[in-house]
Amino acid sequence: MTLPAPQGSVYPPPRLRVIESGVGSAPRVIGTPVPGTTVAGSVTQLPAQINIVTYAGDDLAFELPITDSEGAAVDMTSATILAQIRQRPETPDPPAASFTSSVNANVITLSLPGSASQSLNGAYVWDCQITLNSKVWTPAAGAITITHDVSYP
Repeated sequence: MTLPAPQGSVYPPPRLRVIESGVGSAPRVIGTPVPGTTVAGSVTQLPAQINIVTYAGDDLAFELPITDSEGAAVDMTSATILAQIRQRPETPDPPAASFTSSVNANVITLSLPGSASQSLNGAYVWDCQITLNSKVWTPAAGAITITHDVSYP
């Protein structure tokens, strides 16, 4: 699966590399304040946009290597990972489906078994939320389009 790279990130297919989003350093304010003046600036902490297109009933898995702003691996072995699919972000529980996750050092593998997507068809949204050392952030999110399959087991 080849996905477009968000600006400033490196995504060697099929591994996804999510650049630091709240880990290791504080958000950076753009602009240099001058004493006695107000500086317009921005602080941005949005997830990498990763859109997924898949076939209902097929197993799906992909990796998210997590690094800090310096490119160093961030150990995710004690992190809590939550990755869900919903019709819209505000859709109440339960989610349409949930990814399972596994962690190896700084690499999170998200998996969606075919049984979880078998009954889904159409456009949804997904994200992956991480809790590590009492800090919560979302390194990746996007649209997920699921096309209904033709062959059934």
